[in-house]
Parts: sequence; structure tokens; C-alpha cells
Amino acid sequence: MISVVACARNRHWVPLAVMLALAACSGGGASPRATTPANAPVETGTLSLTLGLPAAASARRVKFLSPSAQSVSITVTGIAAPVIADVSASSPVCTGSAGVRVCAIPLTAPVGTDTFTATLFDGPNATGAQLGTGSGVSSVTAAGFSVAIGVSGIVASIQIMPGQYVFTTGTPATTPVSVVALDSDGNTITGAYASTITLTNSDATGTFTLSTVTISASTQTATLTFTGGSGAASATIGATSAGVPAGNVTPATLTARTPAPVFTEFGILTANSGPYGIITGPDGQLWFTEFTANKIASLSTSFASTEYVIPTAASQPYGIATGSDGNLWFTETQGMNIGRITTGGVITEYAIPTMFSSPNGITAGPDGALWFVEANANKIGRITTAGAFTEYGAPGGNPVEITSGPDGALWFVEYAANKIGRITTSGTETEYPVPTAGGLPQDIASGPDGALWFTEAGGNKIGRITTVGVITEFAVPTANSKPQGIVTGPDGALWFTEGNTRSIARITTAGSITEYMVPSPNSDPLFITTGPDGNLWFTENQANHIARATP
Repeated sequence: MISVVACARNRHWVPLAVMLALAACSGGGASPRATTPANAPVETGTLSLTLGLPAAASARRVKFLSPSAQSVSITVTGIAAPVIADVSASSPVCTGSAGVRVCAIPLTAPVGTDTFTATLFDGPNATGAQLGTGSGVSSVTAAGFSVAIGVSGIVASIQIMPGQYVFTTGTPATTPVSVVALDSDGNTITGAYASTITLTNSDATGTFTLSTVTISASTQTATLTFTGGSGAASATIGATSAGVPAGNVTPATLTARTPAPVFTEFGILTANSGPYGIITGPDGQLWFTEFTANKIASLSTSFASTEYVIPTAASQPYGIATGSDGNLWFTETQGMNIGRITTGGVITEYAIPTMFSSPNGITAGPDGALWFVEANANKIGRITTAGAFTEYGAPGGNPVEITSGPDGALWFVEYAANKIGRITTSGTETEYPVPTAGGLPQDIASGPDGALWFTEAGGNKIGRITTVGVITEFAVPTANSKPQGIVTGPDGALWFTEGNTRSIARITTAGSITEYMVPSPNSDPLFITTGPDGNLWFTENQANHIARATP
């Protein structure tokens, strides 16, 4: 609080109060203009300045001024030189402790309408850093006068402090965001700020929003709203203010986490069946291949299962896909066949023209045919639903998985060549090297962002490739996780399996990865798909399970 006691000329003392209110530095648009006449008589008084955080009992009367203030400069209309006073704890005009002290400063003001301006400094004789400033206008008469000055703290650094930092996807939430502004000596400013603080929000998706971005006093807060969506996995709330360097702002990082999925595991009817590929069929069932047991099996979402024996012995069924004809199509790695199975379990096999081709992955193409890779023959194969084959030589080596891309072409991974390949439905091929040496791309899927996403079993990374061939890689947090299958999940993120860590993991299109451990030890999760129930389903090759993960 600043208060002034003024002396009426040759008569008696009259009280003058200069109160530190929570107001703008200008004193407000309704203040009168300074109209002190020339050569006006001067009144003499004492300015009382209270510094430090007041006790609770007097908090309503006394406003905070930085306890680091060592001097004050006061200017008054009509007074040529400012009054500079020592307001340190050792000043002869001050009493009280170093934390809370009151200083009585002589002051003169001419009769008329005057502007009073006070600026606090952390050094002697109005030197050093400015801690606060403000002004007010008052009518001064021979009978006495009073004035209210809004002294605002000068912000030197800012801290953003939300009530909540971590949020759960699917659960909307709101939380207050407090702004702590400090002066140049590290004191928290209580009251108005000399310069408005503007909050910033890195999230452009609308997942995280602020109720206001303008903070002008310590009493103000903003409300942060989290929609519960998955548009942004994180956001940074920062701030700017005139004269505050970016390095003096401590932002808040917000994180949206997907809740850990609930796992349910189904033991496959045949022991040691070696489940591999899995897909959602046209009948609302899960269909998967049993590599070791030489079977194709269906599984309902309530875990009712049926198995079908493949006619060719030891065929080692691998990949499986839903065809445009309403049937399931699968590859036989050792049988050198492409198989078709109806939803009723009737199997037909078609011999691949190239011997020892070792077909692996298979997918439905945009042209109504099925496309597959021949790992040993280094070829890309195409089979119509009538069983007619066409083969194209893959320019690289060891293609193992394939998918339809958003550009109307087929995209495949070349495991040994460490490349991503693209082939049009007319057979034109293009290759793109994986940046990480020894990446060993394993599986590939179309993402929700119009790009292709792939796993790198050797590089321990997840890769993203645009349809023009630009590749970005994201390191998996757990070392040597051996990422395997990948699919777009129901939540707008990609989900993949980690063979070495018995985990499945989620990666957002921004590259944020979260890992979740599967219950069964040594489960070796392999391929993964989105089920008809909106859950994730995957094969556990070593544990001999089909597992469901409910996000």
C-alpha cells in the first residue's frame, strides 16, 4: 500500500492515500487529465509504501509489492525531478522486517489535477531491474487530496501450471490452468501484470482447448478442456509476454494416454498349431491360419471355434485375406498353393506357376483380384477369384508381406533387401530403401493418415512411407522388441505386435508409442487385425492362443 499524508499550508495535517489497487498501469480510462496550472502552490506530505506479502488479517487492505524492492522513483505532474527514495530494509524511512516493511517517503504535489507515477527497482537510487510500475491521477487542493495508483508487477519469467497433466483417451476432462508470473528477482507477482500474458497451445486438432488465452493478473486462470478424443497424443501450453524471453517461460506438457487394453486369450483347439495370419471374414468371424497344424480356423467373438484341414499335407498356411467374392484366401508356404475357403469350410487349392515360390502375405487388391508375395521366387503374384495367375518379378529380394495402398497400388516389404516396394495393378514397380541399415521390414498396412506404415523387425522401429516414397522412422521404446504385424486400429492409431517382448503397442500418426504386455509368457504375438467387434485380435504363435485386446 502507498499512502500519503499531506500538510495544508501553515494549518494542519490532512490524510493522503495512494492505494495499490489491482488495476491497469494507466489508472483506467475514466481518470481526469492532469491539468495542474503553472506555478501552482505545492503541498507537502508523506508517502507510505508497504512491501512484502501482508498478513492474512490485513490482506484486504494491503496489496503486494515485491519484497526485493530497494528503491522507488515517484514522479508528480509539475515537479521537475522525480523523488527517488531508499525503501530497503535498512532505510531510515522504513520500519518492520525484511519480508514486510513500511516506508514513509516525503512527497510534494502541486495544487491542481496531478498524475502520480511510481516505479520500483531492485537496486539503489532507481537502478537495477524494474519490479513494478503504475500511475494514477488525483485532484490536489489546499484542503488535501487522495489518489489511487494501480501498481502492476513487471513480469520477468512465467510458469504454466495446469491442475492435470495426464489425460485418458475416451474420458473428457477439464482442469484449471494457473499462470505464475515472477519478477526479475524471482518473487511471485500478486496482482496485476504490467504486460498481458498470452497463453499458447500447440494442439491444432481441438483435442485440448483453452477457455481464454489472455491473463492480465494473478487472480485469473484459464480452463483447459480435453475432449477425450485421440486427435492429439500431447500438447504444450506455453506463454508469451512483452519483454519476457522465450527461455524464461516454463511450459506445461500435456499427455493423452490410451487406457491399457483388457486382454482375453483363447486356447486354440489343436495343440501347438502355430497360429500366423488373422483377418476379419465377411461372415463376422475371425479367420486365422494354423501354420504347424495345417489348418484354417474360424473364431466367433464369443470364442466359438471351428477348424478345417487343408487338403495338401504340411502346406504351412501363412497369410489370409478376405476376397471380393466373399471367400477367404490364404497362402501355403510349403504347399506352393493359393487356397480358397468358403465361410462354410469348403477348400479349393490353386498351384502357383513358379515352383518353390514360398508365398507369404496376401491381400485383396483394388482390382478385385488377390495379390500375394513369393518370398523365395522374389515375385509379386496376382490371382483372380476364378484362379487365373499373373506373376511379376520383384526387383529386390525376399518380399514377405503386401497390402493395398490408398493410391490404388499394392505396397509390399522386402525383408532381405531392406526396401519398401510399390506395384501398380498393371505391374509397374518402384522400390524405396529403408533408411535404417538392417531394418528388416516385416509387415505393412495402410494408415488412417493416407500413408503406409510398416514394422522393422531388425531396426526395432516403426516406419511410415508416403505414397511418393518419403520415409519417417520411429524408434520402439523397448530395445530388441522385434515388431511384427501392424494394422490400423479402431481408435485412429496404428497397433503392432512385439514378438520378443510379448507385447502389443500403439503408435499415433504423430509417432507417440505406448506398449502393453500380453498376459501369457513367451506368447510371441505375431499378426494383428481389427475385429468385427471393434476390438483388436492377434495371434500368439508360441502360446497357441488367439488374443483379444479391448482398448
